[in-house]
Amino acid sequence: MIKKLLIGILGVATCSFWTPAKAAGEGKKSMLFTLPLVSIAQDKRARVEFNLSTKGSIALEGSYMPEREELREDELKERDGDSLKINGREYKIMFARYSQGAKMGGWYWGLGFGQRTLDATWVKSPYALAEDQFGLEDENGKITNKVRISGTTLEGRGGYRYVSSDLGFVIGIYLGIRHYQNTIHNSDDVELSDPNDSLVEIHSHDEGTLSRRLMSRMVPDIEIGWSF
Repeated sequence: MIKKLLIGILGVATCSFWTPAKAAGEGKKSMLFTLPLVSIAQDKRARVEFNLSTKGSIALEGSYMPEREELREDELKERDGDSLKINGREYKIMFARYSQGAKMGGWYWGLGFGQRTLDATWVKSPYALAEDQFGLEDENGKITNKVRISGTTLEGRGGYRYVSSDLGFVIGIYLGIRHYQNTIHNSDDVELSDPNDSLVEIHSHDEGTLSRRLMSRMVPDIEIGWSF
């Protein structure tokens, strides 16, 4: 449903606000396309933004998160052999207001929502009270959880963007706060695994721990792009 909504808004925005001739004549920008130059979130993101008659903008943003290790270095050392690898994707729609509304530049703030889906492989020691997991450990004393995490994304963002009137070059910096609703399900691999395998269903305690860990984060970012 989220994907259909984003596609519909993109079509309306393209038909209603794509006026390059008028924009060039008045120094107004109708559309921006930006990519992350530096991203703490380590995701591959693209953003298309449309000017709403200088009153604000509507943006469609998609990102792909290649597999990465979620545990910090100190956690990896402390929990020898543990690993939490995640990958996924996210789609988002955002509204923003700018101090230079015609160019979608200057100081700005934005609010948005969307949908995120992650796949996670968690190698860990069994939870102390999960009696059904004991005896299923591998040779290193670890069990493996494979889960899919999905839910709604909410984000608030503030920053500054420079937009060149003549060349159309765009560079900006912002700080975002993202909050995720996480619904966790065992992957199909778990359902098909051997009952004596170390690949087991996630325990409710570990499910809560994982949900809290992936719930909120602060994301600084530097973006570059082009305006039209």
